[in-house]
Amino acid sequence: MLKADHARQQLLLVIRGLKRLFSDENVVTLLRAEGLDSLPKYLADRIETA
Repeated sequence: MLKADHARQQLLLVIRGLKRLFSDENVVTLLRAEGLDSLPKYLADRIETA
C-alpha cells in the first residue's frame, strides 16, 4: 500500500511539472520548432484533469 501511494505521489509530481512546462510559452515555442505541435491526447487529457 505504501509503494502504491508513493508511486501516485511521484506521478502527481510529474504531472505538475508537465503542466508548468506547457504553460511556459518559451517551451511551447521550442516544441513547435521541433515539430511537436501538441501532446498525445492521452497525455493532454491527463494533464488537464490533474
